[in-house]
Amino acid sequence: MRRILIVILFVLLFSTACGQAETAMPTRAPLAEVAVTASPSPPAEAAPELNIETVPEIVEEAEPGERPLLPNLADLPIEAGLGGGLMAGDGLVAAEQPADLWGGATFSLNTTLPTEIAEATVWQQPALPLDESRATEIAARWGFSTPLYQYATPDESILDEPVGAAAAPLPAVLPEFHVFDGARSLVMTEDAAYFSDESVPFNYETPRPFAERAAAAEAALQSMGLLNFPYILADGWGHEVWVNRELEGMVTDFPEMSAGVGENGRLAFASYQPFDALTAVGTYPLISAETAWQQIQDGIDEAILFSITSGTAETLPAPAASGFKYWPRTHQNGQEVHLYTFPTVFLPVDTSLPPLIRALSYTVQTDAETKRALAEQVGVNLHFRGILDTSTNSLALAGWEPVPDLNPLIKNGTVQRQGEQVILLDQEGNGFILPDAPADLTDGSAVNVFAWAARDVGLAYPVLDWEGIDMQIAESSGEMLAMPDMLPPAASAYEQISINAAELAYYVYPEMVAGENGRSQQLYWLLPVWQFTGLADNGDVITFTVQATARDEE
Repeated sequence: MRRILIVILFVLLFSTACGQAETAMPTRAPLAEVAVTASPSPPAEAAPELNIETVPEIVEEAEPGERPLLPNLADLPIEAGLGGGLMAGDGLVAAEQPADLWGGATFSLNTTLPTEIAEATVWQQPALPLDESRATEIAARWGFSTPLYQYATPDESILDEPVGAAAAPLPAVLPEFHVFDGARSLVMTEDAAYFSDESVPFNYETPRPFAERAAAAEAALQSMGLLNFPYILADGWGHEVWVNRELEGMVTDFPEMSAGVGENGRLAFASYQPFDALTAVGTYPLISAETAWQQIQDGIDEAILFSITSGTAETLPAPAASGFKYWPRTHQNGQEVHLYTFPTVFLPVDTSLPPLIRALSYTVQTDAETKRALAEQVGVNLHFRGILDTSTNSLALAGWEPVPDLNPLIKNGTVQRQGEQVILLDQEGNGFILPDAPADLTDGSAVNVFAWAARDVGLAYPVLDWEGIDMQIAESSGEMLAMPDMLPPAASAYEQISINAAELAYYVYPEMVAGENGRSQQLYWLLPVWQFTGLADNGDVITFTVQATARDEE
């Protein structure tokens, strides 16, 4: 589940790039002195010295008449996912919105508009090629000194092989490097890096107070030497802590880092999109805050971005209360496990090393010859068996075999507890042992079981290698409850919106540009914007974003 969240994290964060989170804690002190004063924490270890530029180098600016034309927020590409939208209280996006949220709204201003800022610098973060050298540098920032690997796919020239195929690195058109160290791993792309530590439990359902999470995340990131620029901490999606860069007194609206911290204060996962090569495009005149405020009152059009944090949306009900419950398979440390999946193959940059093999999220521990044999099974379903070590997230391989015709087994039946064994009695009267059965799976429960195989091990019943169990809970009347709605209701049109804060910030605007060999690469503009945050009559918190650069400079 964590990996799914980490993969989609970048998309979710971009969908909120038009607004700041509700809570922000400024931390402008030098690195060794930074602290979250709301919740005392042990001092972080001194950050290691790294050869990383902490202050963007300002390139020579063009003459005013030669300044580049700037992107316009009204032209923000839809595929970037950065336009206005509704953000519910727990981070869900509403399925529908009324055609006109603002047409009948009266806007009022309950703050003093800034008047002293007449110009600001526009910055760019260019796309930097991801080669072995840069990947090694980024990995070192996260504390990795282990070998670099590249994700492998089947060699397309021999895909007609009946079983297995030689592995080939992912095409260079999408450069990507991986490093592994026990349960820790880091995926590096041209745009971002994604860290995960599978040994750190993370509670998605019951978050700690933000001040506690912020202090723990800051200490962890400081100890790794990653917080080498001015920043603020903000409350992010999924109980994470966002780190937003501060540049010339203005905060970027997109988090450079997002960290999830476990109960023990260790990083469970994080994403990192470094703005470590910022260059100054030039100094541009700005429209006044008063002019931007007038634009909002004149009507919210495509040039004004908005974000809405619902003040009424409730957290989704717990599974038990919804009438539906699901248990994923949880394997225990030190036990023999049977996994059914295709091998995930990583080829070393240093070709003298053997490939690295993963089965699901577990690194396969075996001899070099076996690893090379497994690499030739890329794209083929295998049955892995071995002993699991959860501290290193590894599988000590005892054996494997191809199962190219693997098909899932769906079993519907009733749970029977017979001493220490839990039995599934299916609708045909066949019994199956459910290893690692959930403790709260009660006797007599009617369940659906998703499994891969049933193995005869000489017991009264075959062992079912299951992946998931679900069941519906009946009401007292016996009627099955429906699945809960996964989205909050659509927003209603507003009548009163009171603006309580106005400030100048940087908006991170993505632009695709032609790179080497004609391949598209991502370029990021840091555009000055006026951000107005206020409260609607129904309790929603709304942020409007207006481009601050003067129109004749666009």
